[in-house]
Amino acid sequence: MIKTELLPLYKIPRQFWLWFILAQLSFLTTIGLPYQGEEAVYTITSMEMVVNHEWGVPTQYGENYARPPLFNWFIIPLAYGLGWDHILIASRIVAAMATFLTSILLIWFVQKLFKNRTFSLFCALVYMSSDVLYRRGWLAYADPLFSLFVFGAIASLWIAVQERRCHLFWLAGLGLIASFLTKALTGYIFYGAAIIVLWSRQPATRTLLLKPQSLCAHGIALLFPIVWNIYISEGAHAGGMLYALIAKWNLVSVREYFLKLTLYPLETFVRTLPIGLLLLYFLLKRIVKKQPLAPLFDYQVMTGAWIFGLNYLPYWLAPESHIRYIMPLYPFLALMFTSLLWKLGEAKIKIVFVWLAVAIALRYVIGFWGFPYYEKHYRGDYQAVAKDILTITHNQPLYADDYSATGLSVVANLDVITMPKSILKKPDPNWKEGFLISNTKDVDNTKISKEYHLGNHPLYLLCRGSACK
Repeated sequence: MIKTELLPLYKIPRQFWLWFILAQLSFLTTIGLPYQGEEAVYTITSMEMVVNHEWGVPTQYGENYARPPLFNWFIIPLAYGLGWDHILIASRIVAAMATFLTSILLIWFVQKLFKNRTFSLFCALVYMSSDVLYRRGWLAYADPLFSLFVFGAIASLWIAVQERRCHLFWLAGLGLIASFLTKALTGYIFYGAAIIVLWSRQPATRTLLLKPQSLCAHGIALLFPIVWNIYISEGAHAGGMLYALIAKWNLVSVREYFLKLTLYPLETFVRTLPIGLLLLYFLLKRIVKKQPLAPLFDYQVMTGAWIFGLNYLPYWLAPESHIRYIMPLYPFLALMFTSLLWKLGEAKIKIVFVWLAVAIALRYVIGFWGFPYYEKHYRGDYQAVAKDILTITHNQPLYADDYSATGLSVVANLDVITMPKSILKKPDPNWKEGFLISNTKDVDNTKISKEYHLGNHPLYLLCRGSACK
């Protein structure tokens, strides 16, 4: 069991709160950076929703994006308040707030399980020390918000079983619905795996899940995606979600699949640095000294490990998957790491605490100087390219069919300038004249008006018809 008394070094956990708050505030150092990766997806779809007055089905370049709109719903009011030229900041605020709330939820969850305030704060710090801190916690992707709702659903389920509080099943059901509205149906798969683990390890689960409140809450949660796709989106999301799930299992080649099986766990480990490396060092040192390793997990932590493992397996085995897809599992990974470190003793926690402070301090250095330097010297200026394109295409039709991260970033900057009057759309197959932003120069009946290089990615402004004169 996790000891309920506080370690002497941390009788007053003010240091935990200090570093926890500093970790969260470090997101402010990167909130104003230019677009990273495919962040423009949700700013573009948000602007299109506003211009088209279509609030249920997000579109990208005028075509169905096949994702529900909850993330957009959070972005749009903030963008109205901050101004549309700050829509990227608005979307990053939503992501950062989701990360903050996930951390707070993790503190609540661990406190409920172990009744140890310091242990729960330490777990939240471990959660905030790696991939979440440096990249995934603030990027304007749907994953932080999706993770909040998925983890919230599983945590509510677990505490409902632990404390026999059936009203928490309603929170679990709301979390499931919100996860679907944020991104995909995979939230239900994460949750289903948690039910399997709790059903097998917590006998009370079997009785409580059959209680009227549970059946009603879970029934509504299961029916909601069906009702949404039939009556709200009219089938706009179901097909895209199912296709995305199936596409992940398309085997490209045996060699690439073997490489993926090898590298995915390695990448997962790298995303846990520095804590993962410290923990590995401590454990290897115990092995060399022939000190016992077990029991390092208590029953509750082992339950979390099973939930992590059962959910991690499909993403590891799937021929195509990204590390951000397992973000909802990060809190369980943090719980496992924290438990191991706690059992290793106060001396090891002192060392870990120093490295946590270093990781957070380094985040500020990278945020203030590292990221801006990289953007200036290696990525290019998306906004300048957007303004140049507007100058060249003045009063001429302008379209876009570039779905690369570079193209989306330029188009997002263009949409900010031209909305609410217009936004860029994909051209009609028979378009006669105008300009097209594309990542390929091989488009029939077009000429290259101008070529841009942003980092290593070329971007072409093509013309057709009288626009070429």
